[in-house]
Amino acid sequence: MTLEEFWKTVEGLGWGHKTDGAGKTTDYKKVKKVLMQQWTQAQAKEADEHFSKLRHALYKKLDATIEGVGDDGFGDLIAHIIGLGKAEYDKVLANPELANERVSKRRFVESFSYCLPYKDDYLSKSPDAHAKSAKAIVSSLEEGLKDDRFEPVYPQMRALMDLLAPAVAGDPLAILPSETASKELHKEIKKRAEWLWRDVSYLNGAHFAVSAALPNLFGDIREYLL
Repeated sequence: MTLEEFWKTVEGLGWGHKTDGAGKTTDYKKVKKVLMQQWTQAQAKEADEHFSKLRHALYKKLDATIEGVGDDGFGDLIAHIIGLGKAEYDKVLANPELANERVSKRRFVESFSYCLPYKDDYLSKSPDAHAKSAKAIVSSLEEGLKDDRFEPVYPQMRALMDLLAPAVAGDPLAILPSETASKELHKEIKKRAEWLWRDVSYLNGAHFAVSAALPNLFGDIREYLL
């Protein structure tokens, strides 16, 4: 992928511009989906290399002049300017004060850099990746069933394992209809884990219970497989 091709794709997304269409918003998850449909994994790697060089050049230009924003915000600002396309990028390089104006009016969002797909994103298009995540959750639940302090929620743990069984077996999409029920079970397990957490520094299965692993599993299946 050439730099010219990178810019052409970026400008076609309409980051921060369009009011309808596939790239209508600054929703980086939606934009990433669009890019994964357009780019191979190898092209995505080349795009990231172009993005990194552009980001570095703009960082050097703006570092001494930008005010009113922290390190994370500065990174978001630079990425946003790249997302707006070559014309805006070149204007800011020539006149860094334009970036300060954008900061003062809060005309940038987090973060165009999240749009760029990476190797793991392409791997996530395979059901196997989500089956692996489901297996990790079930393994945590199995560990929890060995701890009698979780006994009040043993039924919920077993029920959740049953609901996740199709994903573990390699069919992640099959668990989507049980998302609400799964999250309700997770909520009950989490309450028990949080109650116990006050008294012990580590609990088998508690890491899962208080983590976002389950909601993330459903979110990722919906994002990458639908």
